[in-house]
Amino acid sequence: MTLTPPFRSGQVWLFLIFLVLGGLAFLIFGVIGMVQSAVIAEHAVHVDAVVVGSTRTPDGKYGSCDSGWVYSPVARFTATDGQVVTQEIDSGAEICAKPVPGTKVPVVYDSQDPSQVTAPGFWNSYGGPGLMIVAGLIFGSIATIVVRAGKPPAEEAATRQ
Repeated sequence: MTLTPPFRSGQVWLFLIFLVLGGLAFLIFGVIGMVQSAVIAEHAVHVDAVVVGSTRTPDGKYGSCDSGWVYSPVARFTATDGQVVTQEIDSGAEICAKPVPGTKVPVVYDSQDPSQVTAPGFWNSYGGPGLMIVAGLIFGSIATIVVRAGKPPAEEAATRQ
């Protein structure tokens, strides 16, 4: 039985390049996210910050916010060293309603670098980056399977020689 390599077609090569580059991008961003989460977790300080404003970005063509805008709270807190920090808080979720100034929000910041602020929660710290790493591994596995499927079994290769 002779197997025809599936990657003789230019489309399959393009598919493999997409899988490999996509997988690498997911892995790289996942590892960067994990490292950032680990750094913040190492020196983590949990405080309540006060919302002083917000930023807004377009929700996109298929967004879930009726207003067409996604908001991020800008909050102020005092670090353990007395430094007053005002920072946009990455909540890790779409916030459709404009945050109300004066509202308290929980935040986690790096005591070594108080400008590194995030909202507490599994998905913000390890869930999102972990999911990206898993996606990168899945893309890489699919690429490996596609390449391996195009190679004849070892015994068939030996009999051809």
